[in-house]
Amino acid sequence: MLTAQETAARLGVKLSTVYAYVSRGVLKSHMTPDRTSRFDSRQVEQLAVRGRPRLSSQESSINLLIETGLTMLSESGVVYRGHHLADLVAAHSFEEVAELLWTGVLSVGKQAAWESQPIGPFDVPIDQQVRVICSLVPPTPLRWSAPDPASVAAEARTLLATIVDSLIPVGTVVRTRLVVGDRRLSATIAARLWPRLTRTGATPEGLRLLNTALIVMADHELATSTLAVRVAASTLASPSAAVLAGLGAMQGPMHGGASGLARELLLDAQQRGAAAAVQSRLANNEKIAGFGHRVYSGPDPRATLMLDLMQRSLPRHRALQVAHDVIDETVQRIDKQPNIDIALAAFEVAMDMEPNSAETIFTVARVAGWIAHAIEEYSEPPLRFRARAHYTGPLAKPRVSPRRH
Repeated sequence: MLTAQETAARLGVKLSTVYAYVSRGVLKSHMTPDRTSRFDSRQVEQLAVRGRPRLSSQESSINLLIETGLTMLSESGVVYRGHHLADLVAAHSFEEVAELLWTGVLSVGKQAAWESQPIGPFDVPIDQQVRVICSLVPPTPLRWSAPDPASVAAEARTLLATIVDSLIPVGTVVRTRLVVGDRRLSATIAARLWPRLTRTGATPEGLRLLNTALIVMADHELATSTLAVRVAASTLASPSAAVLAGLGAMQGPMHGGASGLARELLLDAQQRGAAAAVQSRLANNEKIAGFGHRVYSGPDPRATLMLDLMQRSLPRHRALQVAHDVIDETVQRIDKQPNIDIALAAFEVAMDMEPNSAETIFTVARVAGWIAHAIEEYSEPPLRFRARAHYTGPLAKPRVSPRRH
């Protein structure tokens, strides 16, 4: 159930318009015991899609409504299968959250072992290594029927562990425990990934930040790359093949590559100051990477969660202060709120990670969500994404029939 404010934000209308919809019978309001109005998120989503053709024609975008039981987005935060993101990062490992997305069950310390089959090494930049690794993972045999969820989850554990363990280490691999809640965990994905990103030694605080980044990036409803994964899964492509479809869609700067541009902004701000770094980009009519989001009218709740945790873990770190200076300057100049890309870039700079490490974190994390969407899509009728085109090209000349003698 959504609040009136969340409903207005999702529909892109004023609060008064929401209540006008109620009075006209367009939207049903549910009264809570404390006399506040709540709205069914499914009805709001249907109205949002039905009411957006005019916006779609202006933006040249195509809007699809696909039912999912995985992730719900709102201004107040992200929810995975009924669990708030803030609660998950406080008490669970990335592996446990991935298992929640795949199976619907959130367990503590009972997940299966994540064993890898390393591939490589590859003499390519880190942001390209994941694509190379996934392309070389032996595909599962083609099937005329959808694979069962348990077998896909088992394949996903091996795939994710293989991706992480196949990345070339840049730092020393040491045994450092991840602390979540009151538990100290070893051999986690966060601990295995850390030395592949930075030469800086792992600390419990650093691993907790990395574990948080992996969890908040695991899924974000139907992002472009996730839709690509679902389209591939609808053809009964194998899980690894569906992941490759998502990797292709993620390459652009409008999606997975934005964190690299945000890193450049922060490094520039460290040298020249936030005002000069932001102003130079505005003067050149450049997009300020790490700000604004198509879903959220306010700050990206994932960025807020990540930056708050960094503030507690690294209260006096210069990279974090520079990030806040850039955020203040940008919000004041263009009135766009920070998104997760600026938070990931700040983490990357603070931990002295290799360039494009934030994109690698994004990719590794999102594989978990992609697999969950593939599992969901396998239960749908195959090939349901068959769009039709409206031809606008030149008309063919009438064919001349050959004369018969």
